[in-house]
Amino acid sequence: MASLTIRALDDEVKTLLRARAAGNGRSMAAEARDILRQAVGYGAPRRPEPSSAIDRLDALRRTPGAERWPDAVWPSGRAFDEARAFAGRLPRIGLPAPSIGLADDGEVNFLWEGGGVHVDLGFYGTGVYSYFARGKDGREYFGEDVPAATVLPDEIVALFAA
Repeated sequence: MASLTIRALDDEVKTLLRARAAGNGRSMAAEARDILRQAVGYGAPRRPEPSSAIDRLDALRRTPGAERWPDAVWPSGRAFDEARAFAGRLPRIGLPAPSIGLADDGEVNFLWEGGGVHVDLGFYGTGVYSYFARGKDGREYFGEDVPAATVLPDEIVALFAA
């Protein structure tokens, strides 16, 4: 097998690669090999893309009224739209698809748990999202009124790589 050294790699690219590798449960080298295989069309299996998150959001949005929870606020169409757009940006930051649920107060919720990391993200359809995260070291992070058109802050993405 051949070896390859990559010099002058941007720090941000390395951080994103580390987060993507952690999300897939493998080393950075294994993740880089998979990315290169895919880029050159070498028959390596592709990792699942967040389309499953988008599919789940679409299915929840189409839930008939009779099957919705009584006495609960159903998320607005805008909440679903903002969550769907965010899910479409996940490949850019290298995170795996989250678990997706709905809260009875009208929130579309994304949840990542595993490896000692917990990230909970909520969309209400107000143009912003909020999050709570806890790293492996127990440190907690909070974010309110984060513009819905942005990805997770770097410090949260880095939790997946730590």
